[in-house]
Amino acid sequence: MCILFLTEQGASLKKESSRIFVIKDDEELLEIQTRKISAIGILGNIQVSTQALVLLASAQIPVTFLTLDGTIKGEFLPAANKNLHLRYTQYLTVNDESLSLSIAKDFVTRKILSYVEFYRKIQKNEPVENCKALIEAFSSLAGEAEQAFSYSELLGYEGMASRTHFANYGTFFKNELTFSKRSHYPPEDETNALLSLGYTMLFKLINGMLHAAGLDVYNGFLHKPKYNRPSLSCDFEELFRSPWVDAFVLKLANKGMIKKKHFSASEQGPRLTQEGLTIFFSQWKELAYPTHDSELVVLIQKEILNFIKTIQKYQFDGETDNSCTLSPTTSPKTKSEPK
Repeated sequence: MCILFLTEQGASLKKESSRIFVIKDDEELLEIQTRKISAIGILGNIQVSTQALVLLASAQIPVTFLTLDGTIKGEFLPAANKNLHLRYTQYLTVNDESLSLSIAKDFVTRKILSYVEFYRKIQKNEPVENCKALIEAFSSLAGEAEQAFSYSELLGYEGMASRTHFANYGTFFKNELTFSKRSHYPPEDETNALLSLGYTMLFKLINGMLHAAGLDVYNGFLHKPKYNRPSLSCDFEELFRSPWVDAFVLKLANKGMIKKKHFSASEQGPRLTQEGLTIFFSQWKELAYPTHDSELVVLIQKEILNFIKTIQKYQFDGETDNSCTLSPTTSPKTKSEPK
């Protein structure tokens, strides 16, 4: 399963023989044979030639068009779709109680370890006494979650980790904006409003990438299938919340990039003014969508590929599927094919 995500703004996807090329300013960024690809995700302003689409259709390769923040704009689906077997395997895995619990445990364990990563970075930049104790506590919780015997027990560890994180998160704010507890709908203060907006941006990106990869975003493992909820996207979001969004909001607050003056009151709680939104999205774009390779997109791509490999281990019909990886973003002077 090879999924190619393109994020290089202003680039073009073109065709020659049985190969496709990514070109920008007359420079070739990537060349690959269609037989190496199972799906393509196009994020933002990237052109695709008609000839390339015809070639991709003949190779049964779907193309998903996304906004730069991950919102799904549309999809080009060949008459025959390679995603059918992948989704069928996903459904069977979700419906197997033992396998589903095993995958849910992995999501929870790694979510808890993401808190370890978050506090280690804080400790590295500015040593804080209680960071070491928090790291030890989360490491212990991760080990317990890994050994959970039931779904309810697993949710207990997940909830405990989240409560511990948000009980300590506020101690690291040093400017106008503060944090006392997590509140959702509506957010009770400015920091919670920033967290909710950040989580929304992260969710949209993950949801679009999972859809482009051919997975059913509504069938999750930690988050059980629920009407009109992209549960699998919620599962993946847990892995990135603290090291990306929580850290991002802490940076905006402590560096004084966003202050209380950038908010206005509303029935839905504090809301960013136009000036505040401009600052927020400018900083988010710099974090998630730099000019060339996006570290966040790369990491999400790796998690998607690892997840696909995991569910493909459980072959219910005796078939096997080869997996490989591609660079999820294009960058100058890159010309390669996956082995």
